[in-house]
Order: sequence, then C-alpha cells, then structure tokens
Amino acid sequence: MDLQPNLTKKPNSPRLTNRVIKFGGSLLENPRSLDLFRHWHANQSPAVDCLLVGGGVAVDQLRTWDAEHSFQSEAVHFLAVEQMSFNARWLADLMPDWTLWTLPPQIDPIDCEIVRSLAKIVADCTSYHRFLVDPMAWLSQETCLPRDWTVSSDSIAAQLANVVQAQELVLLKSGLPFSHESRQTYSSSAAVDPAFARFSQSIEVLRIVQLTDPAFAEMRFGPVTLDDNRS
Repeated sequence: MDLQPNLTKKPNSPRLTNRVIKFGGSLLENPRSLDLFRHWHANQSPAVDCLLVGGGVAVDQLRTWDAEHSFQSEAVHFLAVEQMSFNARWLADLMPDWTLWTLPPQIDPIDCEIVRSLAKIVADCTSYHRFLVDPMAWLSQETCLPRDWTVSSDSIAAQLANVVQAQELVLLKSGLPFSHESRQTYSSSAAVDPAFARFSQSIEVLRIVQLTDPAFAEMRFGPVTLDDNRS
C-alpha cells in the first residue's frame, strides 16, 4: 500500500479541503452505481476525499438474524463492520485511482495508533488525494462510537469525518427522504441511525445526494446552529 506520493508537508502550505463520502450499501445492488459515482465525483470541487462504503444487503440480513437470535451487540457490530471492510476491498479492485487505506496483514490493529495515522496522512496531504477507507483498520481502536445497532455506516462516516477534520460529509443514497426543514430534523429522523445527530453535529456541511437520480438531486445543510440544538 503506497501512501507516499504528495504526502510530504511543506512549510506554510495552505490547508486543503477534506471531505468524507459515504457510498450507501444499497447502491451496490445497482450495476450502474460505479459509473454514476464516477460521473458525480468528476463534477465535485477538489478535495482530499475519504470514501467509506456501507454494508448493503448482507448487513440488512445480519440485522434480521440478530432480531431473531439476539447476538451479543459488540460481536454483531463488528460482523457488520467486517462486511463494510469486504465491500471496500472489493471496490478497491474496481477503482484503481483510489488508494485503499487498510492495514497490512502482519500488523495487529490493537498494537498501532491507527486512528492517529489516518488523520495524519490526510492532514499531511499537499495535493488532492483519494482514499478508500477500510473501516476495520481503525474502528477496533475507535472508542467514541457505540458498538451496537444505534450506529450504522452513516454515523461511522460522521465519526470518520471528525477524525480527519473534514469540512464536508456527503451521504450518497439510492433515494432521498421526505424534505426536511433543517439539518437537525434530518439528523434526528429515521433516515439515519439514532447516533447520527450526535456524531455529525460538528461537521460544517452535510449533503445527502441521490446517486441514482439523473440530476443527482441533493439536500444540503450548513453548520448546526444554536436554534437547531434548541429545536
């Protein structure tokens, strides 16, 4: 895994925009989703991008089994994360222009400061770069996120945005929910998991994009305000 090109920090370099993009797992069922993603991404402003892939139908099935058999919550949480990890490594073969950020197999994630290393890699970029993030490589050390079904890939993406100090979080979805008047009402709705409002509140810009729409229909929200928090 070569993470060296363009990563040497220069004195007085201007800070680049960091952006986290979550590719919804349901999009993996659409054979056109990668072409749609490439088209959408080509029209976005330049940024240091971190792409996280959702779990898709396999995690939906895991949730159904858990409802029937009541697995231990942390164990089933990491089974879902393993599926996200599999999806990331699978997409990496189809997206060679994105750098897969993961751990070499000989490294134990418990013994290395993996969260800090990802944040440093992103912070040290002096030109725009694209990272495809294997979540298993850092979630084993991530202690802020609950390890249960209150967290889905949406909150994991939000916490990734916090880790790399991203100014923007983009959730790519198969469809848009009903219109929401504010960011707070969206973040507290059933469109995202129960932990999302907490972990996304410090991110400057939140965008929800319908990737399957020809015009890439989008909801865009600015920073959370005091009025939002009172609502």
